[in-house]
Amino acid sequence: MNKDPLNRKLAVILHADVVGSTALVQQNETLAHQRMQDANHV
Repeated sequence: MNKDPLNRKLAVILHADVVGSTALVQQNETLAHQRMQDANHV
């Protein structure tokens, strides 16, 4: 086993535009943000 002295981490970033999300943000940015936060806690 190779012991690497560097501590490495893998990060994955996902961006998705769900149907209607842009319109929701334009109508009510606070509500859109709250819905995204709620979806992260499922």
